[in-house]
Amino acid sequence: MSENRSEEQSIIDICQKYIDAFNNANSSLMEGVFLPDAIIHGAFGGDVWVGKIADLADFCDANLPGRDSNMTADIKVLDIINVSAAVRVDVKDYHGQFFTDFFAMQKIDNNWTIVGKVFCSA
Repeated sequence: MSENRSEEQSIIDICQKYIDAFNNANSSLMEGVFLPDAIIHGAFGGDVWVGKIADLADFCDANLPGRDSNMTADIKVLDIINVSAAVRVDVKDYHGQFFTDFFAMQKIDNNWTIVGKVFCSA
């Protein structure tokens, strides 16, 4: 497996933890996925939403598991350059909501982490 393919799989594995957290309504499953001071910015239900990782965790824990609505997700690594990566995650049917997330990722201390998230709901 090439080094870039290995890096891509590592990135996908980190993003899958995020999906698993929402599928199980258990924010502890995404521990270590986000940089602690990462900021989230997006649009939800026509409103601008800006928050911190703790706000995202609270949202995850406060809702029913995504698996209850047959939530699925498609993870696409858009690009990797050295220690930086861009990822698109399309979430389908999270209790009737559809989201597109864009993650800015950085390799820090040899581990990929999400340093920022922008999203919109459809």
